[in-house]
Amino acid sequence: MSARAFKVGVFVPTWIAGSGLPHWTTTELDGRPRWSDILRTAELADDAGLDSVWVCDHMLMDGDWSAPDPPELAPAAGASGCWDAWAVMAALAGRTTRVEIGSLVACTSYLNPARLARLADTIDEISGGRLILGLGAGDHWSEFRRFGYPPDRPIARFEEALKIIGPLLRTGHVDFEGEFYAARDCELSPRARSSGPPILIGTLGTGPRMTRLVVEHADLWNGWYVFDETDPLPDLTAQLERIDAACDVRGRDPASLARTAGVSIAFSGFEAETGSITGTDEQIAETLSTYAAAGVQHLQVVTSPTGPAGVERLARVVELIDRAAPGA
Repeated sequence: MSARAFKVGVFVPTWIAGSGLPHWTTTELDGRPRWSDILRTAELADDAGLDSVWVCDHMLMDGDWSAPDPPELAPAAGASGCWDAWAVMAALAGRTTRVEIGSLVACTSYLNPARLARLADTIDEISGGRLILGLGAGDHWSEFRRFGYPPDRPIARFEEALKIIGPLLRTGHVDFEGEFYAARDCELSPRARSSGPPILIGTLGTGPRMTRLVVEHADLWNGWYVFDETDPLPDLTAQLERIDAACDVRGRDPASLARTAGVSIAFSGFEAETGSITGTDEQIAETLSTYAAAGVQHLQVVTSPTGPAGVERLARVVELIDRAAPGA
């Protein structure tokens, strides 16, 4: 990192543009990225001075973001399909050299939690200790039904998964039996690094249970697309204040929990969604700096356009921020 006080990362395009992700444009890639496109995007980010690349963990999204167990499934035709996140992260770990590689976020219900920890630790080893393990309870319930995962009691399942994943990664061992998951006298061997990769927990809402789990289990908090409005900073500030208060209640130093936020940038001439950051490169650089001033230490950016063209534009913005940083 440069003298700048915050990191900037970019999403690599693993998704087909469709009804599930109408705002994640893939203009340059004609809506259907191949592995060569994904790799070129990540390698360019690695070379261009960005701090991280991020991968979404979805399989098929149809635009229905309703409550768990919807009464009817929308037709799968036209939905947004995605390449497998774990396979992509493992491949990128071996083909990049500098950028951190993060999942934003991996749904713990899609894998046995002990197996998920084994995968994460292996990818961390391949990358040389560059993995950020983003975890979440899931949010696209029709996807659960299509692939045969139980959608009921997602937060309770998530909490049990964390009680297996966290100890395995941080100590290498766990002995746990719960209502949904068990890992009896389970050990990770060999291990990538003694403390394991940092765990990020993403929360879409402000519920007290998820906030508690962030404070108890996470190294990083993520606010993902909770700021989809014209002026997102007041909402972001309120979120950060809630996290600080939750840390105080549970006796944790708020400074020990890093703050990250997902944002959308639409460059001139490309489609913008509600809440997208727009303007000249200088204006975009200034807006990103306001997030850092509010307390965000790492930004994950969805660019419009996606792919290499988006990385090139974002790299110019980061260069402007670097030039303006104290001590630059």
